[in-house]
Amino acid sequence: MKKRFFVLLRAIAFVGCVCTTGCVHLEQEIRLDKGNTGSFSISFNVPKYVYTALKEFEDSPDNLQFIRFFDPRQGTEYFPRNEGFKIKQYRVYERRNHVHVQIEGKITDLHRAFQSKKLGDFLLIDNPDNTHRLKLKFELLKKPTARGEQSAGSIANAQQAEDLKSLTSGMKLSLKIHVPKAIRSTTAPVKKKKIAEWVFDPAIDDGFLYAPPKVTVWYE
Repeated sequence: MKKRFFVLLRAIAFVGCVCTTGCVHLEQEIRLDKGNTGSFSISFNVPKYVYTALKEFEDSPDNLQFIRFFDPRQGTEYFPRNEGFKIKQYRVYERRNHVHVQIEGKITDLHRAFQSKKLGDFLLIDNPDNTHRLKLKFELLKKPTARGEQSAGSIANAQQAEDLKSLTSGMKLSLKIHVPKAIRSTTAPVKKKKIAEWVFDPAIDDGFLYAPPKVTVWYE
């Protein structure tokens, strides 16, 4: 599985045959500072029975990509210093029948960190006019065609599409990006002077499950 933002969905879809997900929330926040540095945080939680199901299928390649984040040692190793990361806090705990993961870290080299794709398939472009553009390639699944054609990793038919909608019921994914200077333009539906925010909620619009949304920020 590719190292992209929101690796959670594929893991949940995999165990969907044995359980219903319930509420699953994932939040990722990235702060870009001056001097090619920054910070990031990732937090998510899954119902305990989903975590148990993931453990039962942990030999699956998809699950191996995800289950490691519930182990602070393995999770910290995923963000190595030689790729521009420095983990400050890594917590895994249980509360109200959910397993929670909270990760906070510094980014010592923004370009190197984004090139690693550990935070998602980001591309940071420094323009000649001293402005900057951050773009994210975001693709999870491909919607089947009328002929039923598909590529590897896509859902096979309309019934599986309906199953996917059911599996993602209650799921909410959010991405927030802070930039050091004023935003000139962004595709974010929520924008403040230096903050762009996207919220992906299948209950409101499931289009992002099939068509990659445009995630870009152009700032000074």
